[in-house]
Amino acid sequence: MKVFLGIFPASLILSVAIHLFVGGYLHFQMPEEAPQKERVVEIEYIKASEEKTEQIVQQDKRINDKTPSKEAFLGKFNQSVDEQMRASKSGKTKDTAGGGSFFPAQTKKPVKKQAKAKSKSYSKDAWKKVSLSDLKPKFDFAPDDANKNQQAFVGEESQSNDYLEKVKRGNENLLNTREFRYYTYFNRIRDQLQQFWEPSVRDRLYKLVRSGRSIASAGPRTTKVLITLNKLGNLMKVQVLEDSGLRDLDEAAVDAFREAAPFPNPPQGIVEKDGTVKIRWDFVLEA
Repeated sequence: MKVFLGIFPASLILSVAIHLFVGGYLHFQMPEEAPQKERVVEIEYIKASEEKTEQIVQQDKRINDKTPSKEAFLGKFNQSVDEQMRASKSGKTKDTAGGGSFFPAQTKKPVKKQAKAKSKSYSKDAWKKVSLSDLKPKFDFAPDDANKNQQAFVGEESQSNDYLEKVKRGNENLLNTREFRYYTYFNRIRDQLQQFWEPSVRDRLYKLVRSGRSIASAGPRTTKVLITLNKLGNLMKVQVLEDSGLRDLDEAAVDAFREAAPFPNPPQGIVEKDGTVKIRWDFVLEA
């Protein structure tokens, strides 16, 4: 049963989607396990906001330091390309673009071997860009040199951890991006989530298939959630804005945040007047 609580405050709504490929899943072998008592996951449903969002992406390299004149994703740095593409190979980007962490990194928990994944992230349109006027750009290519550099990168093998539905596939991640002030914090949340969500989805789908149920779908299955943190980054609650149509996936999304939390040191700029941080996250499964 859905409980409608109205539209969220306009101060902050961010969303990130993690995209997991399960092609050939029936061939995946898992060891036999002793039956365990199933844990009930409580899910709260609320109404989603219709505010405009922007996508946060990861990239392998920076080919220039130009601010794009057209529509762009949010990322770690400014970059402008003639034609966008995303790497066909699925997996975490090498992220070799340089630049230190803006916020303290959290000690990682042990990571199990994971399935291939993609992710998609958004931020509210009102985010301010970081000015580079007081920084020395790492690259200063003339237009012709930038194009040559872009073509050189295309031949290198790369991989993408982003779900970019409208960007054509290629051998390299080449995207128009604007530098996002809070990129490091949200990228850290993404990394922590993947440690728990991907293994949970694999386990749940394996049990689902063994029970004779089907996960066939005409398109991606998306679970949209809203999480609320306190000003220290401790998780207060997880609420489902839109279900995927498969409760196992919705439970995996809710569980992932509960297991991955806390997310310490949220930047002051995303803390609301009531001392909370609200983040929208979309989990996308393509079967």
